[in-house]
Amino acid sequence: MKQLLTSEDFTAAQRGGGLIGIFDKHTGDRLHLLPCSFVRQEYFYEKVVRRGGKNGRYVLYESIDEIPAELRDQLCPYCWGEVTSVGQVTSTPEFKKRLRERASAPATRPAPATVVGADSSGDPVIRWTGGRKDVVEGWCSRQLDLESKPPDVRGLLRLGLREKLRDMSAALGQILAATYAAPALLPRSDVENVLFTNIDATGGAFARLAAHGVWFEHEPIDPSRLADAPQLSCRSVYRVLAEADITSAWHETHELARWERVPVPSFMNATRSAPLWWDLRRGAAELAVLGSRPDSFGVHLVLHVPEGARVNCAAKLKVAVDAVVLAFSCADGNAKTIGIEKFAADAGAPEDEVRALLASAERAVLGACRMVNAGGSAEPPDEGCHQGSLRLDDGSSDRWLLSGRIVSL
Repeated sequence: MKQLLTSEDFTAAQRGGGLIGIFDKHTGDRLHLLPCSFVRQEYFYEKVVRRGGKNGRYVLYESIDEIPAELRDQLCPYCWGEVTSVGQVTSTPEFKKRLRERASAPATRPAPATVVGADSSGDPVIRWTGGRKDVVEGWCSRQLDLESKPPDVRGLLRLGLREKLRDMSAALGQILAATYAAPALLPRSDVENVLFTNIDATGGAFARLAAHGVWFEHEPIDPSRLADAPQLSCRSVYRVLAEADITSAWHETHELARWERVPVPSFMNATRSAPLWWDLRRGAAELAVLGSRPDSFGVHLVLHVPEGARVNCAAKLKVAVDAVVLAFSCADGNAKTIGIEKFAADAGAPEDEVRALLASAERAVLGACRMVNAGGSAEPPDEGCHQGSLRLDDGSSDRWLLSGRIVSL
């Protein structure tokens, strides 16, 4: 009898075949006869490796005698068929032969090496395309969200990409470039969420890759029409490369706003956009002649930090982009008073000054919107933001400063 604790343990058990007990607080306990399509790597990783076995454990048994009494009648119908109790079989040569045959047989729903946790339709697909594990693709039939868990394909995609990202690393001078290709983003969704926040809300999965910077883009195409593409409409690609080697599907048309080295003392501790908005909105900026709001735009930022400061740019990207878009927009008069009060409290600023800056259209190159909801959370008009970046400039300052520009695409 052996409790499985690592991914290596799980892989060895799958290859060797045999009897495995899965104890799960939510789905119940089951005895499986390996290989079984319902004993899957992504479930094991989530329950045992990631969560430390809090919700479940996996035990491999060398013989029927080792199986606990409470598990002997809890057989998986998929791999045991009509057998409903261990009591119906014995450790006879015939049964041992059956175990050997099942161990050498392929799983009923095998997945190619490039597919991680795919269902029977090959959804999702996660695969390396770089020569040194420096490019990983994730394909799915649906746009990734923050909540879905396995067996939903979006949950499988999240787990598979996390696993691949752990095998990547960025050299000095390289940044993480991420591209999401789909015909369109879902309403009220942001490309930086799809690529970063919805993979890991804390940014931890990207920590080794985003120490020097991140770049992101939404490419509005149907990726299933590309050569050698699976028939899936959503494609996320992560690369580590020099900034000069990044290629884009978009072309910049005009620079809408630019600012240089604005003090942002709130940056490192900000988990919401209000404090950073307050810093930026009071800083100097150069603006283009105001006209109609662009349908598509990009936000490119450079964070100047004291020498030796460490920043996970992926973890800070969402707050930074939201604050910038908000700082170059204005309120349309539809925000509720309670929402502005809460937003001002988050910003740590006087409510009357916050209200005046929200209402001012003097630098609203990105147009007007509600700006703040009733709960005090920012609602920047960022549905047109299809591209952006946050790059670290280490040792160029003795305090935290932010430079940037907004461009139409």
